[in-house]
Amino acid sequence: VATDHDLGYAAGEGVPLVIVDRPEPLERVSPATTVLVQIEGTEPGHPPTRPGRGLPEAESLLLVAARAGHPVGVAMSVGTRADDVDAWSGPIHDAGWLARRLRGAGYELVALDLGGGLPAGAPVGMYGALIRAAMAAYLGDRLPGSVLVSPGRFLLGEARLHARRAGG
Repeated sequence: VATDHDLGYAAGEGVPLVIVDRPEPLERVSPATTVLVQIEGTEPGHPPTRPGRGLPEAESLLLVAARAGHPVGVAMSVGTRADDVDAWSGPIHDAGWLARRLRGAGYELVALDLGGGLPAGAPVGMYGALIRAAMAAYLGDRLPGSVLVSPGRFLLGEARLHARRAGG
């Protein structure tokens, strides 16, 4: 989520994408900046597992950003539950709900940030296939133009596994 320092930089340098969790930062970024709203990590029947906005608040914030002329999207974080490939299912379901609500108001999601957390040593192809299946189920044929994932945990973990195997 963008800090005030980040937003000051974004306003001055034309940063193309920010993640927000409140409306005030929107006044500080260019209308061309894509605004992603961080949603809570959820599982049906469980309390939120990661910080972010609940669906009503996320919808409101996305609408404020879209009406201000920003391209909009949803960001999520599955955190430590990433070892469970189904961890993305709930947040992708929520992103689909938000996409339908925005579409009803005349706007489209242009980006979906799946966060990071791909576990080291995981069969990445399997994760990708199941995440794509969840996106197809919950977003249908109206997928955002950009789907982002942060591979940091996966890459760092893979490097550690290789170093251990090499005796490092």
